[in-house]
Amino acid sequence: MHPKKLSLLFLFFVFCFAGISQTDNKEKTILLLSKKKFDWMIQNKMDSLSLMLDNQVKYIHSNGWTQTKDEIINDFKSGKLMLSEVDIHESSARIIDHTAIVNGKGKFTGSMNTTAFSLELYYTEVYVQEHDKWMLVTRHASKLQ
Repeated sequence: MHPKKLSLLFLFFVFCFAGISQTDNKEKTILLLSKKKFDWMIQNKMDSLSLMLDNQVKYIHSNGWTQTKDEIINDFKSGKLMLSEVDIHESSARIIDHTAIVNGKGKFTGSMNTTAFSLELYYTEVYVQEHDKWMLVTRHASKLQ
């Protein structure tokens, strides 16, 4: 093979693998952010949670109940909704341009209006990158059978 073609082929592979590495890093970052979000909910760190929730975020719970950003924050602050444990069994992230989609399964334990719950859920979260910051724009959960 001609040396110029070989050099171009080498550069092509270097750029391909560099792109894959950057995508893998973004996926790891998103999965860590998703986990951190659950930790903040358990620890009732609403200031931290508030910074990563888009102002127009929509939470759709497994029972069809929906919440806005203010409702999420206020329900945790008031104790109406409390998470005591989140055990993620599996999760994955996909990056498409400036959007990240997280799919996961886990056990969510807490209380709603002082009534305890323990739910096995499948969830989808969508994050959008704005100025190097990932914001959660929507979340949907479904009960696992």
